[in-house]
Amino acid sequence: MNENQQPNWVSSWVWGLFLSLLSVNGLSAKATARLLAEDNSKWGVVRVEERQGKRYLLIDGVVQGAQPLNASSSLPSIGDPLVQLLDAGSPAEPNRQTVLLIGLGTGNTATQLQRSKRKLAVVEINPTVIAFARKYFGYRGPITTGDGAAHFRQVPDIRYDAIVVDALTAKQLPSALISDHFIRRSLYA
Repeated sequence: MNENQQPNWVSSWVWGLFLSLLSVNGLSAKATARLLAEDNSKWGVVRVEERQGKRYLLIDGVVQGAQPLNASSSLPSIGDPLVQLLDAGSPAEPNRQTVLLIGLGTGNTATQLQRSKRKLAVVEINPTVIAFARKYFGYRGPITTGDGAAHFRQVPDIRYDAIVVDALTAKQLPSALISDHFIRRSLYA
């Protein structure tokens, strides 16, 4: 594939990302909450709150993920929409087994990707998010602390079948993860 061609799955990825942003931003309404943890990190104020039967991870007041307090239903029955996009595949690329996930959040997406038996690398820039995902949301999988956009420079010999960008700075994607340079490097590495 040359640099002027767009893979078939790119439009699915963009729509999935748009729907993820829409659903996350729609959950930022205030309700009486019990604060479990808070840290003023370099990338914003990270909080874990409980309200309305769920535990939430927020950065600068915007919900990044949630989990029901009922332990038996810690993962949504319908599945993570980003994982569903990978599972749907495309005729051109049906087998996405090696996945890079940029952004950890609560760890739900990473956990579901691991359960689907994919080879997974997870990169999260914010150590507070990692600590809170482990302590308050039960994430137990592998994680690399670092900049997802810089990950390719650090491990140049690794190729991925899919790259899932699930990283937000409050209400937007980090500019480095939507730059032409990052996208070209991701698609043509």
